[in-house]
Amino acid sequence: MTMPRYIVYFVTMGDKVCLGLSPDPVFDWRYWQSLGCASFPRQLAPPLPLFAAQKLLASLTKRPFIPNKISFFGRLALAWRARKFTPQPAPESRAVADDLLRRLLAGRIYLWEELERLWREDDLSLAVQKLVLEGKCLLTAAVGLDSWGRLVCRRCGGSNLEPNRWCCPGQICVECTECSALGKASTCKGLVAMAREGDDPPRRVRLQLPFALTKAQSTASRQLAEFVRSEKSTLLLWAVCGAGKTEVSFQAAQIVLAQGGRVLLAVPRRSVVRELAGRLEGAFPNLSLQVLYGGVDREQRRRSSPLVLATTHQVLRFYRNFDLVILDEADAFPYRGSRMLQQAAERALRPGGKRIFMTATPDRALLKKVRAENWSLARLPVRHHGRPLPVPAVLLSALKEEPLELPEQVLAQIQSSRSLFIFVPTVALCLKVAQHLRQRMGEVESCHAQDPERDKKLAAFRRGEVRYLVSTTVAERGITIPGVDVLVLFANHQLFDERALVQMAGRAGRTAAQPTGEVCFAAVSQSTAMTEAIRQIREQNLEAARLGLIAA
Repeated sequence: MTMPRYIVYFVTMGDKVCLGLSPDPVFDWRYWQSLGCASFPRQLAPPLPLFAAQKLLASLTKRPFIPNKISFFGRLALAWRARKFTPQPAPESRAVADDLLRRLLAGRIYLWEELERLWREDDLSLAVQKLVLEGKCLLTAAVGLDSWGRLVCRRCGGSNLEPNRWCCPGQICVECTECSALGKASTCKGLVAMAREGDDPPRRVRLQLPFALTKAQSTASRQLAEFVRSEKSTLLLWAVCGAGKTEVSFQAAQIVLAQGGRVLLAVPRRSVVRELAGRLEGAFPNLSLQVLYGGVDREQRRRSSPLVLATTHQVLRFYRNFDLVILDEADAFPYRGSRMLQQAAERALRPGGKRIFMTATPDRALLKKVRAENWSLARLPVRHHGRPLPVPAVLLSALKEEPLELPEQVLAQIQSSRSLFIFVPTVALCLKVAQHLRQRMGEVESCHAQDPERDKKLAAFRRGEVRYLVSTTVAERGITIPGVDVLVLFANHQLFDERALVQMAGRAGRTAAQPTGEVCFAAVSQSTAMTEAIRQIREQNLEAARLGLIAA
């Protein structure tokens, strides 16, 4: 089945006229007849691709599928346009499986071709049309015109578009380049969206954590639980690196799920989704979990579950579906700075829904927003083992990038560590530093975003088979290596802001068995970002001490 062509038509309802479009206007007639329509649909143009049909319809009315009064001359113009087309006969009644489609569509956005692959019945176009007529479903070209007449992607809101002369014979299609990883959205593709209606019945939700929460975690968990019961709509959970903030959010999720709501937990990376899936399934043993990331199988996409774990890009697949959206590492790529993903997170939330942002490194703009918009704020300033965060030492030395020079004091710092994460700002430096150290020390590996063996090298480092790992910021988050120290080379580089420096420093001292570690920022001079990162780490330690959370 391919995307059907659509016919623009009008029907007369007493002193009003209603314009619409349909793959089969005769099918629509039964619906209009139930509303008092006395005439058959009158065709206004030959069958057109959806984009062209919507463009024509928009030129005729701003309120499609809604009866409107129009002038005598307006009626005359419609009749004149329709004169070329023969009125259709009264149709036979045709049943469509719209109940099945409601369940499949509820709270989702699909490209037409995606919906075709998941649909197992006949007459998809008519089933969708029935929901459109009832006002339950949105149907549009995936790339269409906004209110200003500009082409935009209807799925992601992006305007980075490219013409494609080879897509459809005899025409030039325009496709979106911003969300192409989820399937090509273009002027020749349809997009179908439907909000979730009503609440699910209350359900019994058992929360089963594999460990007891610490005093600090319990306090933060209680604050999140109070938030979802309150009138406020947004909360920021500011937790230090390695504090166990994910499990802290589970009680709030349990409350929403038990009330018949639905919960989305969105994280930045696919590797983290895979790791969290097992933890979520263990924490909520009597609930089904839907897991979404690039390359997941069709059955997982088709599954409907009250609890969804997804990468942030997969949030683009949802439409007014969730009562609670939890965004982990909200300051991280790709969510931070992406208007597309921020809008997608808003669109996935139902009216009246709540948001929880979780981060170890909120920037000043985010903290300012918390105050200006009266968000709730919860803090978790200490790790689960109760020991203070390692405060970075600053080592000022004559580092040089080209040609690479590592002074003896830097090499001595490296050799003094039994297991060391060495962070550098660029891939080129990553390769050069690793080669330089390998010639002098051996047991050195490097990893970066383009390295196909990155996961393998990280696993070897975790097992202790590699003593030194040189890495870009690709390993700054979500990595726990017992007993590791951290050295940031060229820490004053413009690519290292305070958030990146705090995250890299946060790789040390994460486990209860080895809760301490050394962190060193090596640079030619001390940057503002270095100073701010050290200030944030010290401030978290002071806050934890003030609250009596530091272990004796």
